[in-house]
Amino acid sequence: MRSRDPSGTLIPGIDWSLRRALAKEQTMDLSEMVRMADKTDKMIAIVRDTMDYYGSNPDRRAYIQHDDGISCAYFVDAWAGRPERMCAVGRCLIDPAGIQRRFSSMGAMQLDGEFSHGLDDVLKPEYRGLPIDFWDQLQCWHDDRENFDAIGLTEAGKEEGEWLIRKIENGDL
Repeated sequence: MRSRDPSGTLIPGIDWSLRRALAKEQTMDLSEMVRMADKTDKMIAIVRDTMDYYGSNPDRRAYIQHDDGISCAYFVDAWAGRPERMCAVGRCLIDPAGIQRRFSSMGAMQLDGEFSHGLDDVLKPEYRGLPIDFWDQLQCWHDDRENFDAIGLTEAGKEEGEWLIRKIENGDL
């Protein structure tokens, strides 16, 4: 049996408890699915959710415009009628605004070195236990401006997202 999440996205290799819940057509949000799945399934679910979330509305991405260009951010406050925005990693943090204030210039890999238990110290419980290389790759994919346009996820962004999923499925992350 091939399982799908509530949005219909195929999730390979998902554990039995999640299959039962999906077979009964119970709805779950991403954080509940992530808690139930193994590491591979968690990483795939996070990538797919990230593709869907930002692909349907690229304005959700968090970035700051400077005189010399644009930089990505973990969190951007609401302003001028726009809601607060977060990056792919920021959505999984306990306090994305606090991380943005203290560590705005650091990527996930650098941020991992700032805490005694690594990035897990600042991630929501359901996202803990995944390799730092995964968070780094997710952040790199999400921060690449060529992966998104004004409409959503570009073809290059879809291809790179699927490449990341294949890398996870092959055990390379």
